[in-house]
Amino acid sequence: IAIPKSNGYQSLHSTLMGPQGTPLQLHIRTDKMDQVAENGIISHWLKHQNDDDFISANQRTNSWLNNILDIQSSSFSASEFLNSIKQDLSPGDVYVFTPKGKIMLLPRESTPIDFAYLVHTDVGNHCAQARVNQQLVKLDTKLQNGDIIEIITKENAEPSNEWLDFAVSGKAISKIKLYMKEQKYDEDMGKGLKLLKLGLSLFTQKSNIDETLLNNLCKKYYPKFGATELEHEIGIGNIPVLQVIRYILNIENKLQAMEINLGQCEIPIVQDTNCLALPGDDLMAYITRNGELNIHKQQCKQNKHIGLDNLTFVHIINDTEQTFLSKISLNLMNRPGVFTKFTAIIGEKNINMEEISQESYIGFARVIITLSVHNLIQIEDLITTLSNLDYVEYVTRI
Repeated sequence: IAIPKSNGYQSLHSTLMGPQGTPLQLHIRTDKMDQVAENGIISHWLKHQNDDDFISANQRTNSWLNNILDIQSSSFSASEFLNSIKQDLSPGDVYVFTPKGKIMLLPRESTPIDFAYLVHTDVGNHCAQARVNQQLVKLDTKLQNGDIIEIITKENAEPSNEWLDFAVSGKAISKIKLYMKEQKYDEDMGKGLKLLKLGLSLFTQKSNIDETLLNNLCKKYYPKFGATELEHEIGIGNIPVLQVIRYILNIENKLQAMEINLGQCEIPIVQDTNCLALPGDDLMAYITRNGELNIHKQQCKQNKHIGLDNLTFVHIINDTEQTFLSKISLNLMNRPGVFTKFTAIIGEKNINMEEISQESYIGFARVIITLSVHNLIQIEDLITTLSNLDYVEYVTRI
């Protein structure tokens, strides 16, 4: 009675043994307590605005509403808000004490984390250790009635996903999720700026990107975002990096290929394993969230899956000795010494064989070879040479 539940409920409960051993559960409460129990704390507050109990009811109602609003402000969706509220609608009672003797009401199976967030959000966010009855305990320890709880905070302490495994109260859960999402937002925003600088370094040595530049881009191309929102959208992959770089370099024609010299490229180049695109092919590319330049042939089947809006036309010039994988398939006449002859020709072209497989048939063998080449010209020259040999039926790039 002295300490109502968070939703305003007050009642005395008792169970008696009735005739023939039938248990009888009794709930004893005043008319006003019953009104709150049956119709909720708001109905009691509205009905008794002119009553002598108005101040007390108003305080309880405000406390309840503030707790609801606090959870709502920390929730990112209606379903998340509802799930957090459900935690506190009908909690079992655990009465614990602060070191100064203040009584705090928590849901059953609450932990020191729940207590810390009930005291204050900052106390929860920087909770490092907890003492229960003057003894250090783990943060997932279940609290019991009458426990005296002391929270030890540290400036560098912060919530982790593990806390969600044992937090019970709606307020603690919503505040932990909010902190994690805000932290991820900052990380993604920093990643977006880093990716922009990486992308710009492919085309110019001046990779300085300031807030003024980003704000101008937003006004012209992304009016729904500010500079920080743009960085975040890039960081989570919603806006392609190369698309923004195109705007920075004032390349308005989307069909114009952006030229990349590998001698100036300081980020890894990743070939799509399906099409094995090469410098010299008609290419489309995008910068991944890991800071890699992923390249595809324009006819690659993966392009639809990636999304054509996420890809940018590029032209790669291999002015270094960087190698790329390519595959060819050919039919060889099944004659003595043929295999040695054609592999010698590949060696003379200064091309390395990474992998080779073959299947023998009557009169010929089908061979598939994975090669390391520098560009499209090199593989086309090899194919032309091999196709002119009398012991090669056909040869093609795959």
